Amino acid sequence: GTHTSDGEQNYLSIAEIHMPNEDAELDARQYDEEKNEGGGYAGSHGKVNIVKQMNHDGEVNRARHMPQNSSMIATKTISADV
Repeated sequence: GTHTSDGEQNYLSIAEIHMPNEDAELDARQYDEEKNEGGGYAGSHGKVNIVKQMNHDGEVNRARHMPQNSSMIATKTISADV
């Protein structure tokens, strides 16, 4: 979900993520010695795509899907309402 300033529309976003294959070889040129990590958010190793965005009243603090029906989603806002 989004957290916007007052007056801006909030959304519940549904995303898909593409993770690299565990057996994929890392490009040593992208390794950062200082941070001790390889790649980064801008690299092609993982990618997040927003596939659906729905208007939502208030900011989304939590969202859960029902395991038996992944199309059923419950959200929790700053209030106690679900």
